[in-house]
Amino acid sequence: MEQHQEQATDTVGKIMALYGAAPDTVTMMRRELPIDQYLAAIDLLRELGIDMTVRLACLCPVCRHCAEDCYYRNYAEERLQEGEGEEREADLLIPANLLEEAGIDPHCRLEATVADGEIIFYAATPGIEDMPLFLLGSLYEAGVCLFALDKMIATGEVIGNE
Repeated sequence: MEQHQEQATDTVGKIMALYGAAPDTVTMMRRELPIDQYLAAIDLLRELGIDMTVRLACLCPVCRHCAEDCYYRNYAEERLQEGEGEEREADLLIPANLLEEAGIDPHCRLEATVADGEIIFYAATPGIEDMPLFLLGSLYEAGVCLFALDKMIATGEVIGNE
């Protein structure tokens, strides 16, 4: 596992110079690439995804099955049974302009509470519910403690390139 972590660090280091021009982007220097360079870029990004997943799994504690009825394991199992193709339907649709007016990102998950007979919606704390299914499945299958991972996401844990 340590060798994989060192390889992940090396690959991440190669890409870090390309990453970071803007959030959620990888900057490529050319508008066009010869096919061999294009294929090499795809392979490098695939490698990076694998290495980053391994690195994340190494940083998370192993699931010790500390709770008989763990919300996080149950959630992962349900999502994995639903499958990628299944779109999860919302019970209630709130118009984007109302969310924006309230200062809530229209694309974020919502949670609700009831106070004085009124239903109050607010942006949900980020967590494993926001993870892509393939990544949730990979980490679940690797035996990562999803409770600990959820806490890392919620607190905005920063993962460095060390």
